Amino acid sequence: MSEQNEFEKAYSTNEIATLLQIGDSTLRKWCIELEKNGYHFIRDDNDNRAFVDHDVIVLRQLQEMTRGRKTTIGTAAMLIAERFKHDDRTDRTGGVPIDLSRSNERYNTLLEEVKNTRQEFADYRTKQEAFNQALLEQLKKQQEYIEKSIKARDEQLMKAIREIQEARLQLAAAEQEKKKKKWWRFWA
Repeated sequence: MSEQNEFEKAYSTNEIATLLQIGDSTLRKWCIELEKNGYHFIRDDNDNRAFVDHDVIVLRQLQEMTRGRKTTIGTAAMLIAERFKHDDRTDRTGGVPIDLSRSNERYNTLLEEVKNTRQEFADYRTKQEAFNQALLEQLKKQQEYIEKSIKARDEQLMKAIREIQEARLQLAAAEQEKKKKKWWRFWA
C-alpha cells in the first residue's frame, strides 16, 4: 500500500475509552505510562490528547499485555513505547499520514514478540521455581546437619559436665575421708 496523502481522523479520549471498553481514568493512566517511556500522543490547543489509528493499536497491545495482570502496566508500557517510538511518523502535532498495512504488520510482529516474551517468562519462572525448590531442600539438609551437630555437642557437653561433677564428688569424698582420718588421729 502506498503512502497516503490524506490525514487520519483523530479520536477523543471518550471515543477511545468506549472503543477499548475501559474507563477514562484507566486510559489516562495508560497514556501517562506510555509517555513516561517516550511514546508521544497528538495534543490539541488545550493540551488534550487526540488519538489516531496507530495509537489505538498501541493501546490495544497494552490492554492485551496487561489483561489478567500477566504483565504490569509499567513493564508493558516500556516494551510498547520502545517498540513504537522509532516509527516513521513525522508529525505528532496534527494529522499523521500512516500506512495501515505496515501498522498491522508491526502490530502482529509485536504481538508475536509479546507471546514469545510470555513463553520465555513462563520458562524462566519454571526454572526459578525449580531452583527455589532445590535451594529449600539444601537449606533443609543444612538445618538438619546443624541440629544434629548441636545435639552431638550438647551430649558431649553434658557428658563432660557429669564427669566433672563425678570428679568433684570424688574429690569431696576424698577430702572428707582425709578430714576424718585427721580427726581420728587427733583423738587417738
